[in-house]
Amino acid sequence: PPVIDDMAREFSIQSEHVINTGFYRPNLALHVTACRDDNDRDRQLAQRLKQPGNTPSVVYVTLQKTAERVAAMLRQTGLNAQHYHAGMAADARARVQDEFMASDANVVVATIAFGMGVDKSNIRSVYHYNLAKGFESYMQEIGRAGRDGLNAEALLLFGAQDVGTARRLVENNDNPEQKRIEVHKLNAMVGLAESVTCRRRVLLNYFGERLEQD
Repeated sequence: PPVIDDMAREFSIQSEHVINTGFYRPNLALHVTACRDDNDRDRQLAQRLKQPGNTPSVVYVTLQKTAERVAAMLRQTGLNAQHYHAGMAADARARVQDEFMASDANVVVATIAFGMGVDKSNIRSVYHYNLAKGFESYMQEIGRAGRDGLNAEALLLFGAQDVGTARRLVENNDNPEQKRIEVHKLNAMVGLAESVTCRRRVLLNYFGERLEQD
């Protein structure tokens, strides 16, 4: 709601002209799987991606080196996987994106640099190898799955070590106010991962929507 208010004010949009279609995507299943370490994470990710109907897929990671390593690991298992991050040359990024758009068997392992302008309607699954920065990033990234209206999956591979890694990245921010906001967002993501109640209700509640039942 605060973002909607900001946009309406900055663009001089009258309240009667605001259309908010909501965040509830009934065709998108939300899952969180516990992982002991990266080896366990790699195994679970490869197993999921090899199941029929789980590609095309996007795997989001935090670090560029992680994108390269995980893509190489998936290729070793026989999957058609490529990495994508901002450190790559522009023509290399364009090639990966073009191949992903043209194929229904591709997997892209990417940092948040991947996604803007990628309008592929039949992405069947979005995986988070690491914790997203916050609910806003998480919702945007998983929202790339199932745009054709058919069933799709969002899976977060979560390990306790992820929290420490994410906190270290947040601590590098020299702006105290921005750091406070980032810590709040991170805590919300950890709460979603560790939730013992309906995660969809937790997620929608953050965006100001109420779901009456699990």
